[in-house]
Amino acid sequence: MKKIIAFLFIISAMYSSAFSQSRILEFDKVKQIKLLESTREDVKKILANYENDDSDNESQFQSFSNKDMEIEVKFSRGDCSKFLEFWNVPEGIVARIKITPKEKIKLKNFKFDFSNYKKEIEDEESPEIYNYHNEDAGIIYEIDEGEIENIVLYPTKSKISFLCNNENTSEFLSGEERLIDLALREGCELINLPANVTNLTLSRSEVTLGCANATKKKKCLNTSAKVSIATEASDAENDVLTYNYAVSGGKILGQGAKVVWDLWGVEPGTYTITAGVDDGCGICGQTRTQTVVVKNITTVP
Repeated sequence: MKKIIAFLFIISAMYSSAFSQSRILEFDKVKQIKLLESTREDVKKILANYENDDSDNESQFQSFSNKDMEIEVKFSRGDCSKFLEFWNVPEGIVARIKITPKEKIKLKNFKFDFSNYKKEIEDEESPEIYNYHNEDAGIIYEIDEGEIENIVLYPTKSKISFLCNNENTSEFLSGEERLIDLALREGCELINLPANVTNLTLSRSEVTLGCANATKKKKCLNTSAKVSIATEASDAENDVLTYNYAVSGGKILGQGAKVVWDLWGVEPGTYTITAGVDDGCGICGQTRTQTVVVKNITTVP
């Protein structure tokens, strides 16, 4: 962490044509955030002058922005068994920071000694896209056509004792993957994985309706046309889910995982209900469909 602080101090002292005074002050703020130590509330206090997407305080990622830069902070989930968790620290602890200048920084004006950094081209067919990285310092500079696109801060080698021992880290722990590979892969979690409906339960599969027109000589059954619906769904990223229902007849009463399907007034026949869940990408995942048979008994003795 001292190396990261020293790195950010160097950034602050760089050649004046590369950074305005406001950028220097903002980098001074970022250096106060400590990886694997600072909490969500610490970050909010440090970046109090930034706009942030605080609509979901439980999200693993939170974005902050001002006129100069955007900062993406990744927080731990506090459980190594959870999807794509890398670090075995309490929930809501800072695990990774990505800094994106709104005005790209030209590398030729970036007066910094990269002699202790490794240069790595991501794709041989695109040599203009590469990064400088130092695993001991926990820093990655992502370069595209001579400009610094992003600066990524991640836990250093001295912190590997905090790594989870799970499928996300197995290749690193076995020596097949480097720490930088882990850090870059960790940043890919923003890709949304769809939520799926895993079970759709109906209180009954058959509904018997009474007649519509009763007379003195003709009595009708006083039956219920309502079916209780219970939906179970899963989302690997624990996003907030919105439940959606499509029916071929009747109407849905209520909202959420438990609703009622009212089939009163429909003609005899077979009707379907399909349940899906939206985690922010629409109904992208698996849905489930069930059927109900509606019968009509007109009279009773």
